[in-house]
Amino acid sequence: MSSDDLFDAVDALEQQQYHAGEEEGIEEGRKKHIATGALLGWQQACHIQQELCRIEGLFESLLLNCQSDINPKLQNQMEKLVATIRESPNWDPAEEDTLEAKLSAIHTKSRYILQRLKIPAKVIDRSVDGDF
Repeated sequence: MSSDDLFDAVDALEQQQYHAGEEEGIEEGRKKHIATGALLGWQQACHIQQELCRIEGLFESLLLNCQSDINPKLQNQMEKLVATIRESPNWDPAEEDTLEAKLSAIHTKSRYILQRLKIPAKVIDRSVDGDF
């Protein structure tokens, strides 16, 4: 075997290993980004679900304990809001704009009902690109 053939063989082996390492690095990076995205998605979903459960719990408690003191029209609105919140596990998370609109509507209705009941409440407005 001549020195040129040996050099070409080593060069080819280096190129093969380089490309294999590059492909492996790209695949590992892709997997890491998928895992990070999934984790961030779950964190956001848990945050939203926790918030919805608090609102649902508040209105369920009011309906259960203060039913005789609540205006029937307002009581009906509260029951509809609770029903909407209970449907949240069936919402399509891929439709982010629809999901954000539903959450915004829940916040607006909650504020309205609490104002009508003369219950002070602080609602934090969220940006479109933030935490809903």
